[in-house]
Amino acid sequence: MYDDEPATHPTSSGIFTPSGQESVIQPSDSVEDALEKFLSPYFSSNEAAKIQQQLEKAQRDFLSSLCLEDVNDLCAQFVTTK
Repeated sequence: MYDDEPATHPTSSGIFTPSGQESVIQPSDSVEDALEKFLSPYFSSNEAAKIQQQLEKAQRDFLSSLCLEDVNDLCAQFVTTK
């Protein structure tokens, strides 16, 4: 891009979603559904399934590495005190 050319900005509402390919992710969507909607414009269904499997493995590894104190700290973030 040259300095005298105007900068073009994508019209997409998402950070990585190409214009015209936005998938509407609803607040009620599960993590799996939201991830599938997000990945679908960029990856084949086989590739998206592999990415989801890797994410699930990373989540399992993270959860298995937590100790009781870590779990208590995480839970405390969701408890409101009066």
